[in-house]
Amino acid sequence: MIRSVARSVLVTVLAAGAQAQPPAGDAPRASVEGETAIDLSRRGLALLNQQKPDEAVDALERALAAGDPTLARAGAAPPTRYNLAVAKARAGDLPGAIEALKALETGPADPALRARARFNRAHALFSEATALAEQNPQQAVDRYLAAAHTFRLAAAIDSPQAKRAARNVEISRIAARPLMDQIEEEQQRQQQNQQMADQLRDLAERQQQLADETESRSQEQPGEATEDLILKIQVEGDA
Repeated sequence: MIRSVARSVLVTVLAAGAQAQPPAGDAPRASVEGETAIDLSRRGLALLNQQKPDEAVDALERALAAGDPTLARAGAAPPTRYNLAVAKARAGDLPGAIEALKALETGPADPALRARARFNRAHALFSEATALAEQNPQQAVDRYLAAAHTFRLAAAIDSPQAKRAARNVEISRIAARPLMDQIEEEQQRQQQNQQMADQLRDLAERQQQLADETESRSQEQPGEATEDLILKIQVEGDA
């Protein structure tokens, strides 16, 4: 049930993860010497559309690091950063995507792009939680709850994603509950095991104490009997 719910969230959110379009220009071309930042941004978008996220990450990172003014003049820096986040998510770098999207939420992007960035950051957190669920349930719970919180923030923004964000708040919480129950049960088992281990240790200490006392008494009694016997022999000899 939870897995089917999670899949429905992924489909819903990915539909909102469409790439931001840099200003139109000539058709993107293969990597060449002297490409400007805006050229690289357009090529990165084309690679995303061709389902080549790793290559898109490379092109978009180079676009942002190029240092020439073409991105700024075209107002394309925020869309390029957004597309880089989408490319990282599709390439499997969810932490990198989350970081890039969070920076966009407070950066100099237009409100619509900031809203989309927040919505998709929540999606990336949800996806990361799903990937962590089997290996690290506690971290998965943390990510699910962070996704719920971020979806709630996204739902408070007047945007096309608001209604879906509101629904995904509860879906994220539902996904976290079985893991929270699993963690609680494991903690109870660990507590019971620790109590049993403490009881066994106490029992072993008591048994060792009894053994030491028994050995001490057994060593004392033969010595007293021997001393009495020696005294008696000496008395009889004297007589």
